[in-house]
Amino acid sequence: MATESHKQEFRIRDLPTRSVLLFPSQAQIIRDIQSISLKPGANKIVITGISPTVDENSIKVEGTGVATITEVSVDLLPNREIYEEIYPSDDEDEDETSSDDSEEEIDEMKELNAKIKKLQKSLLEEQEKINSGTNRLQICDNFGQSVRETRPPPADLKILLEAYQVEREKIFHEHETSTAAAEGIQEQISKVEKQKAKLAKSLVKANEKKEKEKAKLEQQKLRKKAEIAKEKARVKAERESFWPKKVYTVTISIETSCKFCNILSINSVTNQALAVLTPASSRRGSIDGDTIVNLATSEFHEPSKKALQEDEISLSLSYITYSASWSPRYDLALNTIKSTGALDYGAELRNTTSETWKDCKVILSTSQTSFSGLNETIPVLQPWHVRLIRGKNHESALYSRKELHAKRAEYGKQTGVGYQKSRGEIFGRDGSSAPVVKVSLLL
Repeated sequence: MATESHKQEFRIRDLPTRSVLLFPSQAQIIRDIQSISLKPGANKIVITGISPTVDENSIKVEGTGVATITEVSVDLLPNREIYEEIYPSDDEDEDETSSDDSEEEIDEMKELNAKIKKLQKSLLEEQEKINSGTNRLQICDNFGQSVRETRPPPADLKILLEAYQVEREKIFHEHETSTAAAEGIQEQISKVEKQKAKLAKSLVKANEKKEKEKAKLEQQKLRKKAEIAKEKARVKAERESFWPKKVYTVTISIETSCKFCNILSINSVTNQALAVLTPASSRRGSIDGDTIVNLATSEFHEPSKKALQEDEISLSLSYITYSASWSPRYDLALNTIKSTGALDYGAELRNTTSETWKDCKVILSTSQTSFSGLNETIPVLQPWHVRLIRGKNHESALYSRKELHAKRAEYGKQTGVGYQKSRGEIFGRDGSSAPVVKVSLLL
């Protein structure tokens, strides 16, 4: 009865990149997986998401730990990752609703309105006093008419007339005082009304100016939103053009029963059970049927810096892609007067894979040799014809069209890998072709 293997899955995008060795027509990438905990018995380590531009025959695995690699398989499978989960939508517009200041009264206008309200109240009080005095005068006149009809004795008449005079003078004085106060209040109200009208006029001008500025800001916001939307569309189109339809998946079968193993090493091309009981350095003198030789060193694995537990291992993954490279760039400035010149040289890096290599060591190599096994012929030193670049293909500055065609045909014949497939066949959600992304560095 077969025992179920303990499975652990790692995405290539989550693995740290230790180094990228760039050649003029290819690149070697080394990634590390540190401190992998194993269960007793059979274990499977699955690494998914490797770019379809990778040469599957170049994928190699090495490691350190008390365990045995029994099998390594490489499969080209449909990409199971969901685009929306990797690149969540960020289309939410940031609507900054600013408060409408035109609808809010200015403090000065509030003060003027409160002052007018207070003056109108005082005016009503004074008007009430004027009306009261008028009515009292009317009462006095009516009393005089009654005295004329029913004449009192002469002694009482004198008293009544004196009382009438005193009361009328008092009422008249109050009437005149209230009338003067009402006129003064009315003048104050008129003055405040003028101030209010003047302030209202200035507010209208300020609002018109503010509306113009607001309209200008709205236009700027619309232009900014259009630019942001255009940039988002460009980024989305670029991401979709680099979205792989299929990816390589590496499955590493490991047994933990071997307690005396200290180095794990296997080439994925052999794809057969193998328990390595000696350090990988002992294999340096022989290829043992491998068809790909490591371009950097025969041992690419670096043991973990921290001590591993008994049930832990560390792995290193190495592979080669023909969709990443570098080419030299020169800037020659001549001074005909002084008969001098200055030559600046730099490097232009090219990465059209679906992978991103962050915080890694980048090494540039001028080697043009393609290592492809024991049948590889001895390299011949050819003259290098430097000329002006044509088009956007950086290789056209290094090789002629005939040389490029022969080189690609030779590689396809030796490896059987059609790495020159159309990008529309291996990348894109809608079949769009992937643009070339270039990064220029001065060395």
